[in-house]
Amino acid sequence: MRAHLFGLLVLLATTATAAAPVTQQSALRVQQLFVAQASAQPLRISQAVLQVTDTVRVQMLALIARGDIQKAIALYQLEMGRQTLPRWLQLLELAFAAENRRPGPCIEVARHIFTAFQKLGGKPEFIRFTSHGSNYIAFEMRAGEPRSTVQLSDLSLHVAVRLQNKIYDAFTGPRGLPENEYMRRLVTEEGLKISSAVLNSLDEL
Repeated sequence: MRAHLFGLLVLLATTATAAAPVTQQSALRVQQLFVAQASAQPLRISQAVLQVTDTVRVQMLALIARGDIQKAIALYQLEMGRQTLPRWLQLLELAFAAENRRPGPCIEVARHIFTAFQKLGGKPEFIRFTSHGSNYIAFEMRAGEPRSTVQLSDLSLHVAVRLQNKIYDAFTGPRGLPENEYMRRLVTEEGLKISSAVLNSLDEL
């Protein structure tokens, strides 16, 4: 009996001695893994939360095409669970502000509209309108009403964005206009013409 107990004690002592270093290393490894996972987890959660689904993108583009940019923004806030808007969406809203309906801001306005449409999964294009023989380009805010005409440019060019055969700039508002309708509303000096061309980037201006 004594021999059996002695053998058992020897076995326990040997096991404890051998296991002690392994236990310390394991504890350290577990701690390292826990810290690494804890650091990475918020990033994964944040990325998941901030991911806009394709369905939401399509719905937002449809709302913007109807001129309901505020509803598009509200949908984003609802789906994403956040009140703070991303910069690209803020700039899209500002692009259509009345203060941009003047000569000068068209390039930046087009850039903001283009970026937002890309973020929403669209395939926008930059369109350059050029008046030949005159620096003057204007636009009828209400078709067929010359009194509603406002000047777009005094540099013979104007830049807008085309998406699905509609033109968008500060003058069209978020609803945009069919390309043919937009071209009919463009005005330059009598007898002169305005042409349009697709730009691969704004660097081609």
